[in-house]
Amino acid sequence: ADLSMGSVACSNGDHGLMAQYPTLGEVPGFPNVGGIPDIAGWDSPSCGTCWKVTIPNGNSIFIRGVDSGRGG
Repeated sequence: ADLSMGSVACSNGDHGLMAQYPTLGEVPGFPNVGGIPDIAGWDSPSCGTCWKVTIPNGNSIFIRGVDSGRGG
């Protein structure tokens, strides 16, 4: 929760989240935050977007994208 947003792809820049949310714990939806495939790197326009993640048993959660991640 205290991890600085400076350590993720969505830290600063035009699409960065750090000015509004200095730590991951302050991001709306925490602890459901993580890396998403649409965030290829720093300052992505997809920073802060909401994603539905479904696991093989069919259960789903929503996460807010704050870092880069792979699909799969």
